[in-house]
Amino acid sequence: MPSTDANSGEASQYVEVALPLPFRRTFTYRLPPDISPFVECGARVLVPFGKKTLTGYATSFHDQLSADLEAETVKDVIELIDPEPLINREILNLTKWAAKYYAAAWGEMLKASLPAGINAAVESIFTISEPGRHALLRAKSKKAAKWQILQHLVENGATDQAALGKLFGIAAAKRGTNELSRSGHVSTERETAAARVKEKRQKAVRLLTTETADGAKPFNDVQEKIIHTLQTSGGEMLFTDLLEEAATNASPINTLSKRGIIEVYVRDVRRDPLAGAELPEIDKLTLNTEQAFVFGEIEKALGIGEYKAFLLHGVTGSGKTEVYIRAMRTALEMGRSSLMLVPEISLTPIFSRRLRAVFGQSVAILHSNLSPGERFDEWRRIKCGEARIVIGTRSAIFAPLENIGIVIVDEEHDASYRQNES
Repeated sequence: MPSTDANSGEASQYVEVALPLPFRRTFTYRLPPDISPFVECGARVLVPFGKKTLTGYATSFHDQLSADLEAETVKDVIELIDPEPLINREILNLTKWAAKYYAAAWGEMLKASLPAGINAAVESIFTISEPGRHALLRAKSKKAAKWQILQHLVENGATDQAALGKLFGIAAAKRGTNELSRSGHVSTERETAAARVKEKRQKAVRLLTTETADGAKPFNDVQEKIIHTLQTSGGEMLFTDLLEEAATNASPINTLSKRGIIEVYVRDVRRDPLAGAELPEIDKLTLNTEQAFVFGEIEKALGIGEYKAFLLHGVTGSGKTEVYIRAMRTALEMGRSSLMLVPEISLTPIFSRRLRAVFGQSVAILHSNLSPGERFDEWRRIKCGEARIVIGTRSAIFAPLENIGIVIVDEEHDASYRQNES
């Protein structure tokens, strides 16, 4: 596989792309001049592959084609999806190593490293052509799915494959559009559909001042209530919450906004897996002799900054978790991040609540029982460095942590860490 050398900043002519297909190789594409300067390793790109358009991952760049490729056979990258790469250097290297070690496809492993639903899909949009209109007029029987599809396109205009599948059945729509495309009765365009999961955003209100301008009209009773409600809530509220608590409608809020008293804006809303969860009391514990010795050895290794492995023996309740927490705190104080893996989802709430009680919002949680939105928000917090401690099941190994200081694999012998599918 090509190296994962980052783009040096100079525009390269070709890019190696890993595709989420069962191929243990990358594919070479030409970079159009308007895209080339902005593509970096780890960014997603839209590329043609056979008759399909796929989302792939840029892995390296070069200016010369290999001897087995001819320039006229190399296709162009269609679009750059990520101005800033979603996949960092550590995940690129980890997935490349894992793909080689486990004889898996690098592109499939890169796709698996991202939150489900984040990848943009490509939709086929069908429009009836002039030959298609003539064929529809000449058709004696219009019971076949292809004629019904053409009739729908005449009456409703351009329609995507998913919508046709809902109307005529997925299999029938697929067969019909394939036949119509081959005969030239429809023209096909492809466009990028929005990712299924994205940031959750809500309208909010922020109090800017409680003073009216000189000579301005004084506040009426409703406006006074809005201002008072904002003050008692720390000066900032969701728009819907303000409407409810102030028992008002949008009109007086908009009036105050026009007067510069408040600001109405849109903000990201975090979907927190532990929202409303009761956190345990944290007692100040004194390590016993054995715990202190183990922690001392781990602390020493963290201080040196070299790789070292430790195996902790201890029955349930022997205090391993306290050692984990002390080691994470030490790593955090050194400006490094921590990853804790647990074998079962059922264990995650227990550990995550304890870690949240100790480390607050520095903790992120990753496992398959989270909603797609929760998983996406937690992943984003890790990616931007807001969360420096991650706890989760085996898939959390792909968390985009920077500068990892310690990896804890609790109950490492458990078979749940091993997956036999590709």
